[in-house]
Amino acid sequence: MISSNSKLILSLCLVLLNWACASGYRDSAAIALANKPEWLGEKSHQYPDHLFIRGIGVHEDLALAKQRATDALVKVFEKEATLSFSDANNPKVMTNESKLRQYFLEHHQIAEIWQNPISRVFTVLNIIDRVAAGAAFEEGVYRIDADVAHSLEKAEYEQDALQKIAFIQQAIAKQSQREGFVTLINVIKPTTAVSSSAWNQRQIEARLSALIRQVKIKPVAVNNDMHLLKALTAGVGGAGFIVDHGLQADYILKASFQQQHLKWEGGVYRLQGDLHLELVDGNASDRVRGSASWPILVSATERELLTEHVNEAVKNINKEKFRAAFFGVENR
Repeated sequence: MISSNSKLILSLCLVLLNWACASGYRDSAAIALANKPEWLGEKSHQYPDHLFIRGIGVHEDLALAKQRATDALVKVFEKEATLSFSDANNPKVMTNESKLRQYFLEHHQIAEIWQNPISRVFTVLNIIDRVAAGAAFEEGVYRIDADVAHSLEKAEYEQDALQKIAFIQQAIAKQSQREGFVTLINVIKPTTAVSSSAWNQRQIEARLSALIRQVKIKPVAVNNDMHLLKALTAGVGGAGFIVDHGLQADYILKASFQQQHLKWEGGVYRLQGDLHLELVDGNASDRVRGSASWPILVSATERELLTEHVNEAVKNINKEKFRAAFFGVENR
């Protein structure tokens, strides 16, 4: 049987134990708060805003904390680049937004990882060094300018029409990349003044259009498919070339549509096939200058309408894709 004195002593021990635990927890929390990195604040002396772009991610899982820190960087990028992407006079930069985001993130690095000793939650600091990244993008601009000059010089002395057009298309594609790098520099180092390009994009494009309008192409449909020929003729004209059905064409464009699958599904006919194009010299050599294939998928409630839909798809092939097939230039 426990005496009253023993009960009193036991109660005092429990009180002291509870007090010690609570005090220890408060001390640990205070230590954790005292050791909290200064870069978690709105402003950081270690990573000042004029030198670094910061992204912070928090999560119990370290991998997810890192991903959230990267996502935070992307949000900063999107916010600071909004004006450039919304510029109605710069549609190509808007088109390449995802590619620019990729270039932007190539320069990020995990700078700090802190784990709260109490909650065990991870906080990750992801940064982009403005000076280093800005220098890399400026170098990219200089390299692009050199490439554009080289392509235009080669075009100037090239006698072959397709090669001349190909060089000018390469210059246009590079010039478009330059606009993207300038946008990145404006995001990374907004106070940096980038020198203007020595070439006017619209003038180069006008030069390309003028050259294309001089090229005569004769469309030919394999197996004398007149419906395909009509669609092909529209596609050649839509890409800016002169359609010539006579004997004076510079090049002959041969086309065929190869059906792969035809099935009735969900109340409609679905047809899948491939459009094959081959461009050859218009002289007797028949030298192949380029070839391309595109998958085509159409559907119709009536089977007789499928051919019409296929031909419409052929006619609507993007003109840049059509040009790229024969000039070796990726679609911009």
